[in-house]
Amino acid sequence: MKNRRLLWKIIPPYILIVIAVLFGVGWYATQALSTFFTASSTSDLKIRTGLAVQSVSPMNDLVSHRVDSLCQVLAHRTNTRVTIISPNGLVLSDSHENPVLMDNHSDRPEVKAAMESGSGTSIRYSFTRQRDMLYAAQPIRSRTDQVEAILRLSIPLDNLAAAQSSTRKSLIFGGVIFSLIFIALSFLIWNRIGTTLHTMATAASRFADGDLSHRLWVPDTREFGELAEAMNLMAGQLDDRIKEVERQSNEQRAVLASMSEGVIALSPDAKILSINKTAAQIFKVDPSKVIGQPLESAIRSAQLQDFCESVSTSDNAQEKEFVVLEQDRHLQVHGTALKNPLGDKIGVLIVLNDISRLKKLETMRQDFVANVSHELKTPITSIKGFIETLRNGALRDPVTAERFFGIIADQTERLDAIIDDLLTLSRIEREQDQHRLEMRFESVKQVLESAIADCRYLAENAKVEIRLDCPDDLKANLNPELIRQGVLNLLDNAIKYAGSGKVIRVEAQTTDQALTIAVADDGPGIPEEHHARLFERFYRVDKGRSRHLGGTGLGLAIVKHIALAHGGTVSVQSQVNAGSRFIIEIPI
Repeated sequence: MKNRRLLWKIIPPYILIVIAVLFGVGWYATQALSTFFTASSTSDLKIRTGLAVQSVSPMNDLVSHRVDSLCQVLAHRTNTRVTIISPNGLVLSDSHENPVLMDNHSDRPEVKAAMESGSGTSIRYSFTRQRDMLYAAQPIRSRTDQVEAILRLSIPLDNLAAAQSSTRKSLIFGGVIFSLIFIALSFLIWNRIGTTLHTMATAASRFADGDLSHRLWVPDTREFGELAEAMNLMAGQLDDRIKEVERQSNEQRAVLASMSEGVIALSPDAKILSINKTAAQIFKVDPSKVIGQPLESAIRSAQLQDFCESVSTSDNAQEKEFVVLEQDRHLQVHGTALKNPLGDKIGVLIVLNDISRLKKLETMRQDFVANVSHELKTPITSIKGFIETLRNGALRDPVTAERFFGIIADQTERLDAIIDDLLTLSRIEREQDQHRLEMRFESVKQVLESAIADCRYLAENAKVEIRLDCPDDLKANLNPELIRQGVLNLLDNAIKYAGSGKVIRVEAQTTDQALTIAVADDGPGIPEEHHARLFERFYRVDKGRSRHLGGTGLGLAIVKHIALAHGGTVSVQSQVNAGSRFIIEIPI
C-alpha cells in the first residue's frame, strides 16, 4: 500500500476540527442571539405595554372614549397590535381583528399572568393571526385599584425570525470565508513546513546513500533547527565512526594481505567468513568468490576439513602438519576458536604456514651432511687403507710403497680441494648475507682473459681450444675475483667433459638490464631431468665419471652463489649430444 503524504493526514482532520468548532460557535452564537433578540423584544414590548397602560388609566378615561378608537391610537403609537380584554376574558376591542369573531382570552398565558401578577408575556402561535406572536399584557386598574380590563400588545415574530435568519446567514458566510482563509493559510504554512521536511528527508536519503559530508541548513524555527542540528551531528559522528571502522578494516585487510601466513576464518556452520591472499594462493581459489561458501565446497582438502572439524569441537588450540600432494606443498596448520569481545565462540580461526621451503632446506641440509660425509669419507677410507697396507709390510717394497704414497697424495689433494670449495662457499654466503661483497667497475674482458689463462694448461693437455668473444670496452660493476672464480669453474667443467679437439666459447655482452657471460661447449650434453638440481652441492649427473675426473661436486654450486652474490642468476641450456651452455646474468 502506497504511503500517503503527511499533508493529507494532518490538514483534513485539522480543517474538520476547525469547521466543527466554527459550526458549534455559530450554533451557540445563533442561539444566544435568538435568546437576546427574544429577551430584548419582550422587554421592549413590556415597556411599551406599561406606557400604553399609563396613557389610558384610569378606567373612567377609557369609558369616556370609544374603545375601538383607543385601540387604533395605541396601535399606531406603539407600532403593535393592541387588544383590550375584559377581566372575564371577553375581547372588548382589537386593533387588527374583529373582536366579535375572537375567542375568549381568559385562558391565554399572558392574560392569566397579568391577572395574577400584574404583568405577563408569552410567545405562542396565534390562531387569529395564523402566525407566531410575542405578547405582553398588563391590567388596567380603576382608581380603587380594581382590574377593569387587560391591555395586551403583540408583535409578530416574523421580523425577529428575519433578523435571526439574516444574522445566521452572516455568521455562516463569515464562517465559510474564515474557513477558506484558514485552509489557504494552512496550506501556505504546511508548504513551508513540508519544504523543510522534504529538505530534511532529502538530506537523510543522502546520509543513507553514504554522503555523510553533506550538512543541513539550520532553520530559524526552534524545533526544526534542533532537528537539523541533531541530524548534522549524527552525520558527523557516523562519518567519523565509519571512517574509523574503514580505517581499522583497511588495516586488518592490509595486515592479512601482507602476512606470509594464510588465514581463514570460519563460521560455526563451517562457512568461510574471511580468507586472505596467501591462503587463497595456497589452495588456488578466488577470495571474492569463496566468501560465504561452505569450506568443503570452496576448498577441496579433506585434511583441512577434518582439522577444522576437530578444532570446532575442542576448546584448546591445535596444530598439525599435512601435505598438499598436488602441489607438493608442506603446511603447518594452527587452529583455535574464534571468539567475540564477550568471549562467545563464533567460529574457527585457521592459520596456515607454508613450510615447504623449510622442509626443502632441511632435506638439502640432510643431503649436504650425507654428501659431505660421503665425499670426505671416501678419500679418508682410501688413505687409511693404504696406510694400513704400508704398515703391514708394503713399505718394504719401494715400488709398491711409491705407488701407494702417490695414491695417498692424490686423495689428500682431493680432501684439500673439497675443503677449499666448502670454505669458498661459506665465505661467499657470509659476504652475501652481511652485504660485504666488494664491487669494482672493471673491464669484463680482462677478467675473462685471466680465467682463460688459468685454464690454459688444462686446455692444452685436453687438446681443447678456448675462444673469447667480448667487446674491448665492456665494463661492469662486479667483484672481479669472484667472477673469475665462477668462469674458471665453468671452464674447468667444460674442459673435462667437452672431449679432445672440441672448442669452448666464452662470450660476454650487455643488454639494457644485465651483463651476460656464457660458457658453451660441444660436449655430450646433459639430460633435461638433471637441469633443476644441477647447481646443488655435491650433485653429479655421472657420479663415477665425476670422481674419476677429479671433481668435488661443488663447482657449479659455487658458480650459483657467485651469481646470487651479485644479485644475478645462473642457468643452463643443454641437450644430449648437442653440447651445453652455462649463462651467468648480472644486473647492471
